[in-house]
Amino acid sequence: MTSVEAGVTFQCNICGTPVNFPLESLGRETPSCPVCLSTPRVRAVVDILSRHFFGRSFVLPEFPETKNLRGLGLTDSENYAARLAGRFDYRTTYFPKEPRFGNTTPLQPGQPPPCDFLTSSEICDTIFPP
Repeated sequence: MTSVEAGVTFQCNICGTPVNFPLESLGRETPSCPVCLSTPRVRAVVDILSRHFFGRSFVLPEFPETKNLRGLGLTDSENYAARLAGRFDYRTTYFPKEPRFGNTTPLQPGQPPPCDFLTSSEICDTIFPP
């Protein structure tokens, strides 16, 4: 990201669109990509995922297809959930509706985890200690 004429210039890491957004309007929950309407918070999730698995920040359309990595999203934003499903063995889940993912059931000894990664940009306030 660079500052140009009181704006922030960046490439949206969700859809790949070049963006110049007014710096004074930039906020955590403010849609700042004119194409996919992503927010800085949503783009941060994709950036962290990219850095963790690939060692650097990729734009989501350039993620290597890695179907051997299983991921679950916890009520993820649709603007990146469908794109992640194209790159990983991934699906988004929901607490109040299907497909559900319960984060309160502990794994049994020797049971493999249901996924390699979880994505969430929400507060998980219903997690019980193991």
